[in-house]
Amino acid sequence: METIVTNPAQLQWAITIDDSAMVNSIKRALLMMKGVVSVKDVAPKSAMTEREYYAMLDHSIMQARQGKTIAMKDGESVSQFLARVACTE
Repeated sequence: METIVTNPAQLQWAITIDDSAMVNSIKRALLMMKGVVSVKDVAPKSAMTEREYYAMLDHSIMQARQGKTIAMKDGESVSQFLARVACTE
């Protein structure tokens, strides 16, 4: 699977292509369009499989059941809680 991003002026398109044999043809076609400045391949930021996703959820549920949670303290503001959770106090 390939992703192509076009960047005419202030607009970006992300196109996901399942057939890698079509990538070069699609690049050429996009470059022929008026206003298209460049076309480049961009690797996906993160490709998590469904199995990995559910494994992550299961792990989080297990941690919660074991009491490995963080809760706001009485009288604590949201910003104070976030600072504490992010260890930025």
